[in-house]
Amino acid sequence: DSVLEQWIIQEKNDDSFYGYKTLDKMAGELIYQKALCSDLTNTSESEFKKIGVKDVENMVHNVVFGNEDAYELLDELIGIAQVKTRVREIVAQIKLQMTMESQGKKIDKPSIHMMFLGNPGTGKTTVARIVGQIFKQEGILRKGFFYEKTGNDFVARYVGTSAEAMRAVCRDAYGSVLFIDEAYGMAVGTSKGTTADEILPALVAEMENHRSDLCVILAGYKDEMFEFLKNNSGLESRIPHIIEFPNYSKDELIEIFLHMVKKNFAYEDDLMEAVEVVIAGKEKKDRILS
Repeated sequence: DSVLEQWIIQEKNDDSFYGYKTLDKMAGELIYQKALCSDLTNTSESEFKKIGVKDVENMVHNVVFGNEDAYELLDELIGIAQVKTRVREIVAQIKLQMTMESQGKKIDKPSIHMMFLGNPGTGKTTVARIVGQIFKQEGILRKGFFYEKTGNDFVARYVGTSAEAMRAVCRDAYGSVLFIDEAYGMAVGTSKGTTADEILPALVAEMENHRSDLCVILAGYKDEMFEFLKNNSGLESRIPHIIEFPNYSKDELIEIFLHMVKKNFAYEDDLMEAVEVVIAGKEKKDRILS
């Protein structure tokens, strides 16, 4: 059930979940992949028709299964040493608060919500996904699944529907991580104010009422995020953990690229020179634009 739920969440994150029709499509994909990957000459008919957990796991991406250690996934990330350290500090702090609470100490339930600040392409989404898996591993969250949205996803056409859309997504994400990238997209100007006036009260209520069973991670550019927090006085106080993501250096970008290439391809030494030229050109362009 857990693996199947992960697959459904993956479909929802792609904004392509349409109830029964999507489940029917998923079943067709599963059967097709089973046939495609089976050795029909050495597989009995009964075994060929049997769908197991491993078959479903093959349809799900970027998820830890079995006895894999989520901290190892974090450590495998190239660069961002201070981000890795900060994640461990936050986990240790939350676990301490949980221990004190279980011992009857007078302490508020720990708030596990976070804000990730940084430019696109600095690893915010990847780390957020791993945080959910670490929280599950440490007993902080029941499921540790990963729901991904953008701020614009909650801006509806009709008044009153945006808040319900937010509540519905939060209900789905109970026990898991809800990652909202470019969160300031929720604050769109209207003739009566901003859409944040409708959406954020619903989000803040969910963050408070389910503070131990839902991890909301808001992400985006640093300046824009702090300006966005001004839209609701209760939002900032419910996000105790902030992580800043630095830009990757040229050497780190090259290392990341080659690491990705090595997974599937062999390459010649000349590739390194070509990659350095491309990345150096990108760095120069970024400096000009900034």
